[in-house]
Amino acid sequence: MDKLNKTFCYDIFKNIAVRSHNKQVVYSPCSFYNENDVMGETLGIDILGVWDKNAHKSLKEKSLSGEKISGCSYCYKQEENNLRSRRLTNFELYEQYLNDSDIDKGPISLDYCVGNLCNLQCAVCHPGNSSSWITDFKKLQPQKDITDFLHRKNNQHEITDDPKLANIRNVHFHGGGEPLLTDHHVKLLQAIKNVKGSLSDVHVFYNTNATVTVSDDVLKLWSECKLVEMYFSIDDIAERFEYQRPGSKWQNVTDTITWFKDNMHYNHMFKINCVYGYLNFYWLPQLVDWHKMFLPTNRLGDEVQLLFDPVRPLMLDFSLHSLTEHQHNLVKQRFSNYPVLLDILNSIKIDNTETHARFFKDVQTFDNLKSKSYYTYHSEWFDILKK
Repeated sequence: MDKLNKTFCYDIFKNIAVRSHNKQVVYSPCSFYNENDVMGETLGIDILGVWDKNAHKSLKEKSLSGEKISGCSYCYKQEENNLRSRRLTNFELYEQYLNDSDIDKGPISLDYCVGNLCNLQCAVCHPGNSSSWITDFKKLQPQKDITDFLHRKNNQHEITDDPKLANIRNVHFHGGGEPLLTDHHVKLLQAIKNVKGSLSDVHVFYNTNATVTVSDDVLKLWSECKLVEMYFSIDDIAERFEYQRPGSKWQNVTDTITWFKDNMHYNHMFKINCVYGYLNFYWLPQLVDWHKMFLPTNRLGDEVQLLFDPVRPLMLDFSLHSLTEHQHNLVKQRFSNYPVLLDILNSIKIDNTETHARFFKDVQTFDNLKSKSYYTYHSEWFDILKK
């Protein structure tokens, strides 16, 4: 068994991700796994049944042997570009933080994404992850069936007292909808507490758009956990943030983050999660500066990390893969005092034939949907891409 090979991933042995699709629940090792590859499908949530199926056993064998797994391409690509992947992050999580290298007992971690209820229509999202995107989706693709999107909004699957919850030590609410808009996350934590008798060894992660706070009862439940980590999704600041995330107000977002900073129990940590692509790439230095000024630590002095992930093509494709040499050099000068951004820039290939035609097409589509103008907020970057 070689845990240092480039395909070994603790998630395959310790984690299971559940999400809704076509009115069913589909399973994978993690939320970054290729959504076209699944470990199983069930009508209701059945962690126990899927965990022991042959499809999962096959993934474990491949992971240990060093054979590449098609569904893991996202992490492989990150590592090829010298960027930090979830695979490497979780290696540290289990080896160093949790001191748990046992690959025979699982799952102990759960990625929970079984609905799409959301109050924003972010440019980099789509109706599978945001119910607010459904209206625009119908405009763009009127012939497409939206039944599943509506089902995810109104009929989110719930986990009851599944016996496998007895081993759960990590829960990640993420990637589909805004988890704090419903009480499904509370019901799941309560179910885990009912099975285990306590939440004292449970580490909880939330990906939130920072527009929603929680009740005192939720704060009390969180206080019983080992640790609660809030990942605030912030891709830009001020008016550019509002452009990219229609339905949001920047002042409300900063007020919400301040509320969490002031009210969370001592067992918490914060992170800022930024997805980067055409829309915000040029302006990342201003986000770094905002982070250093506004939220370098929580109120206890713990560091708040700023994390970067490349945007994935969804409803519209704003992923940035290449720049001309001239454009690359201009950005390099702009990023010169930001080592982490230079690393990201170095993952963008140089291609002097790049015209960015896909970006100009998709951003115009987005502008038409929202009656806005990308150029109004990003003229300098727009002109650089046009040349």
